[in-house]
Amino acid sequence: EVQNLLPPRKKVVPFLGCVNNAYIYPQSFVFPKGLSNGFVVQAQFFDNDDASPKQNKAQVVFYGRFKDTQFTDSHTTPVCVAGSKWGKFYDEIKINLPIRLTRKHHVVFSFLQCDVSGGKFKQKVFGYSFMPLLNEKNEVVLKNPDLPVWAKLAPGYLSNTSNLNALDGGKIMFSLDLHLNSSVYSQAPVLRQVMPLFIDPFGESKNPLKMVQE
Repeated sequence: EVQNLLPPRKKVVPFLGCVNNAYIYPQSFVFPKGLSNGFVVQAQFFDNDDASPKQNKAQVVFYGRFKDTQFTDSHTTPVCVAGSKWGKFYDEIKINLPIRLTRKHHVVFSFLQCDVSGGKFKQKVFGYSFMPLLNEKNEVVLKNPDLPVWAKLAPGYLSNTSNLNALDGGKIMFSLDLHLNSSVYSQAPVLRQVMPLFIDPFGESKNPLKMVQE
């Protein structure tokens, strides 16, 4: 799929069709102590945190890299070599967002150390980060997040991180850029405040005429 470049933020351009995509651009990663080999980042999309990422079922929402693979349940970045304190990425993660988002929808980033020994390629998870897509006001997160990295994710991690072990004392280790291109979820602050008055994202649509009369 080839889409037009996103217009400048100050320029208002109407949508002529239904578009509901999110673009994630991993920016940098602070290498934890003891990481001597290269690593990759695997992104997965979940609609709940009832289980750990290994045991949970990922949603098939990622655009594939190749023409014959339209959607997949994960996206893995190219290998980033641990040669300095910081790691840089040059990759784009494109997600086809669900029409109805909830506060349980989130992206999990798994960090896998790569090792080539004995002629075999091995990967081992050494940390996780997660990014909810809705904030406390049920608005799509538009600010570029900076995330800590956790050694493991236990069930219920979205609402309780007190029992999780953070790497490097909970310091920010993973940064990324997030861009929304959607005709479903507005990026305009005024529209984000007005639309919930007429549309309930977790229930039935409201009758604007009836609301005005009331």
